[in-house]
Amino acid sequence: MTPLPGGPANKLGNRYETLWTVSECIRILRGDTDSIRIEEPGVDKAEFVVRTGQRCEFHQVKRSHPNGKWSLSALASDGLLQEMGRKVVGEGARFVFVSGSDARELADLCEAATDAESAEEFEGKFLNCKRKEWFDKLVDWWQCGLPTAINRLRRISVHTIDERELREKVLWGFQA
Repeated sequence: MTPLPGGPANKLGNRYETLWTVSECIRILRGDTDSIRIEEPGVDKAEFVVRTGQRCEFHQVKRSHPNGKWSLSALASDGLLQEMGRKVVGEGARFVFVSGSDARELADLCEAATDAESAEEFEGKFLNCKRKEWFDKLVDWWQCGLPTAINRLRRISVHTIDERELREKVLWGFQA
């Protein structure tokens, strides 16, 4: 469903963001995380920060993209891709991107980086033609080398979940 621009789109986006926030609060109730801070001062491009011990997760929630998918270029034009790279520099820092629209390019690179045992394996076995094109763009946006980019990708999680599934997730969490 494509909402009307303006107020209706804003309300749907806020509802989606609220559902994800509630799902993360349920993780606190289960004892999986320690705390959540919504709209933490000084933190850009993250709706909230979840902490567990020394681990820190920055969560960015976008209900949808007008084109139906989040390409790397769309994420970069929003400044989000660059901010993801900055956020995961610290030890124990992670970035979680959630949307009802697929972010296949980023998710694919994150999965490949996680699956590769080394930078050499990633470069030699996991960078096919399309991934190489995406990865080269990513390295340019992040202004870093191969090992650093792989390390950052390993600490980014991409979740594609529509609003109905998200609502069910929250209800299951409350039932548990």
